[in-house]
Amino acid sequence: MLFFGKTASVSYEPNKYLYYTFIYVGSGNSFTGYIYSVSLYSYGIASGDKVYIVAYPATNGGWNSYIDPETGKDFITSIKSTPSNIDSVIVP
Repeated sequence: MLFFGKTASVSYEPNKYLYYTFIYVGSGNSFTGYIYSVSLYSYGIASGDKVYIVAYPATNGGWNSYIDPETGKDFITSIKSTPSNIDSVIVP
């Protein structure tokens, strides 16, 4: 699972991400692909913004979640606790 935010403290915690998406990467493989910037616009991310990204492995396809009552966002319970390094990109 990829989580996107505007701060370097982006994580799976609902108050630390703006957008997330699922990707499938088989064991021992790497991921190269595109996230369309239009997908980010409705979350307050605009062209030219610096966006931070972190990946978390997920079990069960990442579908185990509940709505966080404070933020109204999904809290994914099926992710593993060890994330990737946080990286950043400029949204085209």
